[in-house]
Amino acid sequence: MKYSGRVAFIAGGTGIVGSGCARSLLKEGAKVAVSSRSQQRLDDLKKSFSADLQKNLILIAEDIGTEAGAKKILKILQEQHGGVHHVLSAFGKWWE
Repeated sequence: MKYSGRVAFIAGGTGIVGSGCARSLLKEGAKVAVSSRSQQRLDDLKKSFSADLQKNLILIAEDIGTEAGAKKILKILQEQHGGVHHVLSAFGKWWE
């Protein structure tokens, strides 16, 4: 698999674009971390994936829009998953 052994972080991964990117990366073998301020959106995202894909999904209920939140996300990824290899920004309203 193309991304096996890699960790990808998606800011905005609970949205339409971000969740599609997460699905593609998971199918290619990556561990995919997604953060959101909303635990409910993270739970809904998890439910949308098969049990096999869920094994490599990392959900972090934290606000990346704050310095403290961004630092906490980075710390979790460094300490628990060995860091981050890929970062994707898919958050915000692209139509505004």
